[in-house]
This record gives sequence, structure tokens and C-alpha cells, in this order.
Amino acid sequence: MIAWTVYSHDGGDLPIPAELTVFGAFVVGGSGLFVAYVGCRTLRLGSAAQAIARWVVTDEQWQRYVAACRMRETMPGALPGAVPLDLPVPPQGIEVMALRRGFRVGESFHEVGTLGAEVLDVRVVDSPAAMFEFNMLYATGRTSSVRLGVRIPIAAEAGALAIQVEDYWIAREPLQVMTIEQLRARERAGWTLALIGLAAFLGVIALFVAINPPGWAAIGPIGTLSLAGYGFFRALRARTVRWRKESSGR
Repeated sequence: MIAWTVYSHDGGDLPIPAELTVFGAFVVGGSGLFVAYVGCRTLRLGSAAQAIARWVVTDEQWQRYVAACRMRETMPGALPGAVPLDLPVPPQGIEVMALRRGFRVGESFHEVGTLGAEVLDVRVVDSPAAMFEFNMLYATGRTSSVRLGVRIPIAAEAGALAIQVEDYWIAREPLQVMTIEQLRARERAGWTLALIGLAAFLGVIALFVAINPPGWAAIGPIGTLSLAGYGFFRALRARTVRWRKESSGR
């Protein structure tokens, strides 16, 4: 018979108030670390070191932008704006920075195209004021989210920079500029890849049952299953974007 010895320590005999205090300290400390992480991440993503282009919007251009935003928000299906329109305009104008993962308008940072900040669609608006318009889905909790329109003013003299920024986001979000037919073709190609990968996976498994391959041959089922997964998510993503375009009539 095996004899078991149970050891105890002083921490196991803490009174209930002390245990509650320790528990509360862990909760507060964990929450503080999470808030610090979010803050540091926001500072990193919104820092000038992440800028790919920048321009200054004059007071006159800003007022045209504000009027255009308010007009667009009254249009059917338009999303509430994320950029505050009551920013004070300094004499030198409001600086706009196009970043790798978002935009900064004055001191207002707007995350775009990251986990928890999904791009629903993107367009460049020319009239009545030039701006980028990103319709975004921001995660606000595990099962909750909010949809906002991130509208970024473009200075009159920043046409070349705006094209550079547009090309950057087209490369990052290529599905957003595809036509519905192109998305259908991408969706079909994705399903084809998924079926080929699944068939290859089943064939490799059958081969493994018939013979006793060496250990390195495990790359076969892993690779074929990865191909199936890639095709599945490629098709699913294309279908999601296509449905959004069809529902919005674009």
C-alpha cells in the first residue's frame, strides 16, 4: 500500500477576509495589467513611427469635411462617425497621419484592419469633400461589437499621398475592391482547394492505414489538412465580403 502525506502551508489557513483581499488584489492587478497592455498597444500602433504618410488639413478644408460627414451620416445605411467633428483647429491646421494599422486625426487615433477592428468596406469619396471612408466592425466584448464609419479627411494638396495610402490599403484588403463576380470566382477557387485538400487528406490517411510510413511522413496529412483549411477560409471570407456588397447594392 502506498502511503500519501498531505502537506499544508500557512496560506491555506488564511481567514476569509484575507482570502477575499488576496483575490481582489489579483483581480485589480490583472485588470491593471490588461489596461496597461491596451494602452501601450494603442500608443505603439498610433505612434508617428508607424506613419506611411501625413498631411495637414486647413481650417477651411476641415469645415468642408465636417459638413460632408454630417451629410453622409444622414444617408440611408450610413454608419455613425468615429472621428470627432468638434476638434479644435489650430492655426496651422489639423495633422492627419496615415498609419500601418489605422489613422490619427489630430489626437484621435482610429485602429483599422487588426484583430477586433475588421474592415467591412472601404472607399475614397471625392465630393463634397475628399476623404477616405472605412466602415468598421469594432469588437467591444466577447460577443458584442459596434459598427462605425471612420472618415479621414484628405488635404487638397495631398492627392499623391492619398493615392499612396489607397494603394497600401488595397494591398492589405484586396477583397474590398473586387467586384461581385471576382469574389464569386475567388469563392469557387477556395471551395475547390478545400475539396482537393480534403480528398488528399483522406487518401494519405488510407495510405497510412495500408503501410507503415516513417515518422517524417506525418507532414503529408498535416499539409493536406492545412490546404483544406486554407481553401475553406479563403472561400468563407470571399463569400462574406460578397454578401455584404450584394446587401449594400455595391
